[in-house]
Amino acid sequence: MSDVFSLAKANGFALPAVNCVGSNSMNAVMETAAKINSPVIIQFSNGGAAFNAGKGLGSDIRASVLGAIAAAHHVRSLAQHYGAVVILHTDHAAKKLLPWVDGMLDAGGLVNTDGAWNWDFRDDQVRNWANKDWPIHMVFWNNATVNRVKGTDGSHRLDNDVFKTTGGAKWARFEDDGFWEYDADSGRKKFNCKSRVDTDNWTEHFRVYADPTTDRNWVDGWGFYVLVTTHFDQNDPSVVPACQPRQHGWDELAADNLAWYFGVSNDGPKWQVMNDWGHFHNAAQVDELIGGVPHHRDSNGLVTLVHVP
Repeated sequence: MSDVFSLAKANGFALPAVNCVGSNSMNAVMETAAKINSPVIIQFSNGGAAFNAGKGLGSDIRASVLGAIAAAHHVRSLAQHYGAVVILHTDHAAKKLLPWVDGMLDAGGLVNTDGAWNWDFRDDQVRNWANKDWPIHMVFWNNATVNRVKGTDGSHRLDNDVFKTTGGAKWARFEDDGFWEYDADSGRKKFNCKSRVDTDNWTEHFRVYADPTTDRNWVDGWGFYVLVTTHFDQNDPSVVPACQPRQHGWDELAADNLAWYFGVSNDGPKWQVMNDWGHFHNAAQVDELIGGVPHHRDSNGLVTLVHVP
């Protein structure tokens, strides 16, 4: 920051700080900054951040935290493509709004540290490809538990109507309230071979991870959450024994598909979904043979946030 201010002082120009309330104003600021070749500050007030999250989330601290985080990811993703140098800032963060700042810092700890990296860790228990699950694709947050997300508690119909069976168990490692945890899960799996993708013999499979003693994880200032992976099984012999060739993967497409089931499908609970909400730094672009079966991994490292009421 001091270098930017020194540059402005030496060249006789002001550094504007622009309050934004949505993607339209953020984009306009980045476009203008790039055109005039000047750095710029994009800032959000507590109310502006809540507005960015949308009226459907209300105007409380939770909405302000979510809106500010979504804005930060929006700017971070697009600024380099606009060719703009952007500094992110809060506006009018009075003492009474410190819970808003705390919430952003806590969420940053979940997203941008090792707390949920489940792809590049090297622990012997899960470093083997045969044990390690796909990268984390989704975070179910707020009133989230493993059983609630799976629907085994009766909270929605996906368990009975769509994901009717279980798959093979895999492992994930993650940080829960300052402690490292392991969890194994077999997840839920579509019983039939038809999916929203226009290909026969594709079976979606998702797994849910949390502290096995409490059925959910916790982050101070943010609340309860569980972690979810997903992928497609093509020609899975547990569903269609005679089908060949068997292969697994396309997890990015599977994540979009699963978000549709939870957010849009009449079979699902229609919970609020924020696609590509945060970066977990666990992107995986690799093809591997595991037990002689091809596995195609194509995660972009971004996770989708699902609000569980």
